[in-house]
Amino acid sequence: MKPVDVPILMYHDIAPIDNTWCVSQLNFEVQLYWLKNNGYTTISMSQLHGALQEGSELPEKSIVLTFDDGRRGVYTYAYPLLKRFGFIATFYIVPGWLEGEGVPLSEKYTSFLAWDQIREMAETGFEVGSHSYVHRDLVKLSPKEVEHDFQKAEESIERHLGTKVEHVCYPYGFWNEELTQICIPRYKTAVTTQRGFGKKPGRFARQWVLQNTSLEQFQKLLRKPWLSLCMIVRDEEQFLEDCLRSVQGLADEIIIVDTGSKDKTKEIAARYTPAIFDLPWQDDFALARNESLKRATGDWILVLDADEVLSPEDHATILEVCNEWDVAGFRLLTCNYSNNSTVSGWQPTVDVLARSFQGWHPSLKIRLFQRGQQFVGRMHEMIPETGMVKTLPVVVHHYGALRKKDAGKKEKYLELAQEKVKETPDAQAFYELGVQYKNRGEYALAEEALKQSLALDGEAVVPQLNLALVQQKQGKLDLAIENYQKVIEKKQHPEAYFGAGYCHFVQNQLEKAEQYFRQAGELQPTFVEAWVNLGGVCEKLGKLDEALAILRQALRLAPQHGRGWYNAGVVCEKKGMIREAAESYRRAVSGGYEKAKGRLEHMKEFLSQNTQ
Repeated sequence: MKPVDVPILMYHDIAPIDNTWCVSQLNFEVQLYWLKNNGYTTISMSQLHGALQEGSELPEKSIVLTFDDGRRGVYTYAYPLLKRFGFIATFYIVPGWLEGEGVPLSEKYTSFLAWDQIREMAETGFEVGSHSYVHRDLVKLSPKEVEHDFQKAEESIERHLGTKVEHVCYPYGFWNEELTQICIPRYKTAVTTQRGFGKKPGRFARQWVLQNTSLEQFQKLLRKPWLSLCMIVRDEEQFLEDCLRSVQGLADEIIIVDTGSKDKTKEIAARYTPAIFDLPWQDDFALARNESLKRATGDWILVLDADEVLSPEDHATILEVCNEWDVAGFRLLTCNYSNNSTVSGWQPTVDVLARSFQGWHPSLKIRLFQRGQQFVGRMHEMIPETGMVKTLPVVVHHYGALRKKDAGKKEKYLELAQEKVKETPDAQAFYELGVQYKNRGEYALAEEALKQSLALDGEAVVPQLNLALVQQKQGKLDLAIENYQKVIEKKQHPEAYFGAGYCHFVQNQLEKAEQYFRQAGELQPTFVEAWVNLGGVCEKLGKLDEALAILRQALRLAPQHGRGWYNAGVVCEKKGMIREAAESYRRAVSGGYEKAKGRLEHMKEFLSQNTQ
């Protein structure tokens, strides 16, 4: 067995206590019995370290058992069972806590070992490591303080046991690079609470065994999880290579279902995987997604589209959480990159993966989940949130705005939405239909669909917000304001304040417009459109200095915002700052704001006449 594949299990105490960190004696005995019955061999951290250093093989089904803190139940309950099954373990003790020094109330859920108990276990082959002297967060200490803490712990252990300390466990599992650089020359190994099988010097990962860990979950902790990337594609030669390159070293297998490509999509895919399957398109996204899931053999499924990539920096996080067997799935944030600052939720970005885009808008959905689940929904397909679901701090970078516009796709999406309403006429279906009509500019039809959605679910916020928007687009400003206000009553939503502000602006109610735009910006400080509009309103109210300050703030967030530069130009022109006005108009034209061209020419002519 390769030493990098050896699981290191992390226990704290074996005790009949209702606490997350306490495994019952019965459960522990069942776990040991299963290990013994299935041919597992326990090794020490020193044996694991030696095999890693030498590059030598270990006995098949080797495993390391570790116990943190040095708690009494390890001697009372675990030690007799370990001896009975012929197993050994490594204990990380906190010398100060053994003497009653510095034990916080939260850690007093069980008592601690006595030195004679530790000595007995050490003399029978059990390894003892340091868990620092009093379990302080070492990351917050200076290097000198860390060295002192380690030294004090080592001296105490060596004095009582007569053995050199060669292994350490970070208190709370917290570590940083500076701390690992202190530990690497000092100890053979250093373990964290990071889950998984990682064995980088100074930071070994471990698998958690907790009070509620079932035997089925326990068995899964003993092997590296297998990750399948599942995709559906059609005519994706523009994007696919970047996507597949971004998951190299992460996915153990790649499953691609092609729904009718006529370009080089399948040729590109074949460079990365042999698992390419054809499926005629049947106007059902869930059906196509589920076809890819049927082909997967992994424990976990990761779903991406061809126009999306992951950062290599996020690979470790994904691999770590694939060891959390009590979690059914993880939501991932998608950064939908766009230069259209009027899109709902748009905010500026400086991410290096943003490419040429000035900003993005978010969406959040389950992208990583245990195999066995299915997508639902002919369109806007999704994995239902059943069981425990967490949000993972990993970003999916989406470049769909670079895609060539396909008028036929809009028609197809509308057909799918209409079909969904016929099949399942619920609030979500009418909402999706309303959004499709809205995207096509058919605002009256969108209004009717969104009203039906709200009739079925009157508490929903997003359909109400969209209803207000399509009413605004039709010039039904009073109705729009009424619905924006309903949204605000349900939730302090920045876009509802913004929409109400816009309606009041069109009605020339500038003081109210100023109030709402300001509230939108204060609720979401990166809401560029709110600040640009607020600057424009302040200019019309004669608050020129405030207007310029606000617009400069907006332009720091979005340096290429054409209308922002135009509004700044108008303010500068009114203040007699002609050169600044000309430069602002020039930047507005550069940002694609055509209205600024006339003002720029006027400024150039004025400056030319006044410099002759």
